[in-house]
Order: sequence, then C-alpha cells, then structure tokens
Amino acid sequence: MIVFFLVFAFIIILMHYICFLQCFALSSPLLKYLPLTLGITFIFLLFAVSKYNGFGASILHILVHNWLGFIFLWFCFSFVFIFLKIFHLNLPSYLPLIIAVILTLISTWTAFKEPVIKQIEITSNKLQRPLILAQISDTHLGKNINPKRLEKALKELSSYNPDIVVFTGDIFEETKNMQPYIDLIKNLNAPCGKYVISGNHEYYTGLAASRELFKQAGLIDLDNKTIETCGLIINGVSDTPDKNFLNKLEKQEKFSILLSHQPNNFKELSPKIDLMLSGHTHAGQIWPFNYLVALRYPYTKGFYKYGESNLYVNSGTFYWGPTMRLFTNNEITLIKLNEK
Repeated sequence: MIVFFLVFAFIIILMHYICFLQCFALSSPLLKYLPLTLGITFIFLLFAVSKYNGFGASILHILVHNWLGFIFLWFCFSFVFIFLKIFHLNLPSYLPLIIAVILTLISTWTAFKEPVIKQIEITSNKLQRPLILAQISDTHLGKNINPKRLEKALKELSSYNPDIVVFTGDIFEETKNMQPYIDLIKNLNAPCGKYVISGNHEYYTGLAASRELFKQAGLIDLDNKTIETCGLIINGVSDTPDKNFLNKLEKQEKFSILLSHQPNNFKELSPKIDLMLSGHTHAGQIWPFNYLVALRYPYTKGFYKYGESNLYVNSGTFYWGPTMRLFTNNEITLIKLNEK
C-alpha cells in the first residue's frame, strides 16, 4: 500500500510539473513551486474526500476527482506539444491548457447525461421463448451519483419490462448511507430474478459488507455459483475467479450465460457458454485513456462473437472517479434473446 501511494503521488506531481513546464516554462520562483503545491494538495484532498460525508460532500467529491481528469487531459496534450517541438512545430504553449479545459467541460456534461439504453439481439435454438435481459454494470454508487439519477435510469429501464436483470460488478462504491440506492434496486421488477457478481471495487470496499448490501437490495449473489431460471442457465464468477468453478463449466443444452466482471478468457471459455456479460473497462471512460485500457483488455466495449459464443462488454452504467466521459457514454444494455 505504501509503495502504491508513493508511486501514485510521484505520477501526480510529475504530471503537474510537465503541464506547468510546457505551458508556463516555470520562469518565476512562484511557478517553480506551484506544481508541487498543487500536486500535494490534490493528493491530500483525494484521500480526505473519501472519508468526508458532511455538507457538500458530493460537490467536493466531483470537483476533486474532476481535477484528476483535467490534469490527465492537460498532461496528454502537453506531452504531444513537447513531442512536436522536436520537429520544430512550435504551437502556442497555452493551447494544451485551453484544450484540456474545453474537453473537461464537455466530458463532465456527457457524464451527467442519463445512461443510453443499448439494445442488441441474440438468436439461438436453445431458447424456449423470447426473453429480455438487462445488464447494469459499474454503477459505483456513492457520493458521486445522486440517488435521483439512479431512480431515473431504472425507471427508463423498467419501461422495457425486462425479464431478468444482471449486475456485473462494481455496484456500490461505499458501504455507508446506501439505503436510498438499496430501495431503488429492490423495487426494480424482474420476474425471472435480479442477479449480481462482485467486481474489483467490491473487494476494495469490503466483500462481506458489499454482499450484505446486495442481499438488502434483493440481488441474488452468483459469485462462483450457477442458477437456472426461465429456461436459462446463469453462471457467475467472482472478480477473483474460482478456477475450479470455471474448469467445471460444461456446454449445456439450455442457453448458458456467464457473468464475469472483467472480460477475461472469453475465447477459452467460449466452447462452454453461449453468452458472456462483462464490464470493468468503462470503454476507457476518458479518451485517450481507452488506448491504455485496450492494451490490457482486447475486448474493450460492445459486442464480440467467437464461434457460436457471444460476449458483450458494458461501457459502465455510470463512471468511476471523475464525473467525466469523453467520447464514451453511460450505458444500460438491453439484450433481446429470441428463439430460432
């Protein structure tokens, strides 16, 4: 943990220095110390806001985390401008700052928009009747998501009358003061059940506490479990996967679904399942971070097919950290399962 903190602090301060160096050249004594001061202040506020639940906590949370998104964008364009100088392309030094400000405003506006209902259709002779399955993922419910936003999103989803709703991890970002969110999820109607698996953030916030919130919200925990409902077989794997559970999976006569927070091992598991549902990537959330995400996860967003098996990677129903989405959208996936 200490090593992670030191590396994180070094990167944040370095990003501030590079941004200020490119834009202002750090010509005055004040500017020389300003990046260090801002970097340290940001790190302090980032950890302080995670513990603060008083008046204005949500606004402060958004401001501090959007600072992170802004400095990331400023750093990216500053780095590009520094690279261009090698080829004697000397553009105005203040342009990266202006571009970062504009993109931060645009991405903040996009993040506050309601989730897009992304509809896809899958046909299989294993299906006995048409079903509508809704996937919610990476909501990160807490100070940065007002309960009214979740209420509006779930109301829109309910208008499609889903038979099944699955939550593919990273649902609760906090474990205290979650009752408004719990009540909204609990009241969501799904005749064939509401199911959930853990994501990496369930481990960060405390797996036992997260599972208790799942229970209170009326969600059936499918971590390393299998259930049959409405003619479907739904398997779930925890974010720290149980390899024995995955090895025991077998091709079924009925339509088989695997819930896996991270879109890993799809090709290896494809002979055993008909559909895999994942999240985690947020589609990169803030361009150009998506290029880094793609290095780790070849299946970054959307629909993929391998053989007779399908994979859908949800872009995130809300977001993590900065209330920002640049060239990505909040998403709820609506999958229409039709018999052939």
